[in-house]
Amino acid sequence: MANLNSKSKKSKRTTPKSDDIYLKLLLNDSKFNVVILKRLFMNEINKAPLSLSKLINYTKGKEDKISVIVGTVTNDIRVYKVPCLKVTALRFTETARARIEKASGECLTFDWLALRAPLGQNTVLLRGPKNAHEAMKHFEPAPSVPYSHTKPYVRSKGRKFEKARTTIFSLLVWIILFSGKEFWMFEGLHTLIEILIVNFFFFSSGFELNLDLVLNQVRLN
Repeated sequence: MANLNSKSKKSKRTTPKSDDIYLKLLLNDSKFNVVILKRLFMNEINKAPLSLSKLINYTKGKEDKISVIVGTVTNDIRVYKVPCLKVTALRFTETARARIEKASGECLTFDWLALRAPLGQNTVLLRGPKNAHEAMKHFEPAPSVPYSHTKPYVRSKGRKFEKARTTIFSLLVWIILFSGKEFWMFEGLHTLIEILIVNFFFFSSGFELNLDLVLNQVRLN
């Protein structure tokens, strides 16, 4: 009998790609070490950096604990005063490390963390915002969909470049949703369609369609 599970693909990593002995030492029954190991062999997008300002906000009232970030700790010039922090991370920027150490804090590596807290006791596990990179701004509903705030794919802004314009159908839906009750009447809807047909030729020719002007024209009629 054929194996029914022969084509089931498990795409996530179960072991790290590196042969580092410190990664191999994390393979134990501790829940903290299992989470750390899982994050260590994630890709770079899921190992997002954490700024110094967010690190300070997340550790308010927990300054005596060791903050653990599987990623990079970066500096934030908007922060004027840095408290005494004990931070473990894969990497520190030069300015962030200098500011933490100047405030009598500690910048630890994961091998030092394994000696101090082998089971993750007295630690706080933090993560950076993994959805903050540029590509995530384009991954929501299409820019022409009502209520959408997705960033369109255009080369640049200017006269010589394309513009992310909406479609006439979505524009009609948008006006009906955000207008008053009079648009649901036959006369108001009929006038709206006439105005949209007239403005469609200007809209398709490269002119901008003023939505406020269209609404005022229909209300006057």
